[in-house]
Amino acid sequence: MILYFSATGNSRFTAQRLAARMPGETLVDLRQWFHQKKPWTFRSDTPFVLVCPIYAWRLPLALEDFLRRAELAGSRELYVVATMGAGCGDAARYARQAAESRGLRWMGFAGIVMPDNYLPMFKMPDPARAAEIVRAAEPRIEAVGRAIAARHPLPPPAPAPGAGLLSGPVNAGFNRFARDPKGFAVSSGCIHCGRCLAGCPTRNITEQAGRITFGPDCWFCLACLHNCPVHAIDWRGKGARNGFYTFPAELEG
Repeated sequence: MILYFSATGNSRFTAQRLAARMPGETLVDLRQWFHQKKPWTFRSDTPFVLVCPIYAWRLPLALEDFLRRAELAGSRELYVVATMGAGCGDAARYARQAAESRGLRWMGFAGIVMPDNYLPMFKMPDPARAAEIVRAAEPRIEAVGRAIAARHPLPPPAPAPGAGLLSGPVNAGFNRFARDPKGFAVSSGCIHCGRCLAGCPTRNITEQAGRITFGPDCWFCLACLHNCPVHAIDWRGKGARNGFYTFPAELEG
């Protein structure tokens, strides 16, 4: 069973490509489980594969929490495949600790370099460059898919300088200070399509009297901002400055 969380499409694409290597495998979009507050109960006779992005050199804390609390029955084997920008820091160690705390058998971690969509810090790639990065990742995804299909353990990531610092204090700073929903603003160009409300995994976005508001329960996944069809949502003006990310349309499906 492939369980995935994707805000902008990178992890969804990766999960779909992995599923193509494993005919008949169940593909589960966890964003719907989080949004609809469904019980985290799953059963699979084949290994569980968690696919999700890296946030500040670590799995999103909500996904680590998922590993600690979800009821995963049947197979006790777990793979983690993470989409990332430049690197994953020490994310594999934290994910392994979370998995093993529930008695899951750790089968390994794979990082997949995809377009970096963290616009508070970086300019977004144009569609042609984004498609180039995704295509360059496909051989790596295929190799990981073959290994998982054969139930081979994945090799640990190569040690990276400063990984412990990035996934430790820097990640803690990101989660404490950078995930600020007060920085979101909605322009008069909003068409009230409801896409941001439907796509928010925590139901943190609401609309009252025609006004979009953001609550405190924000993962800072930026799905609302990137997926707005008219880009009416911004965060401290960073979108206007650095652009928005849309997964390459020609690679969808």
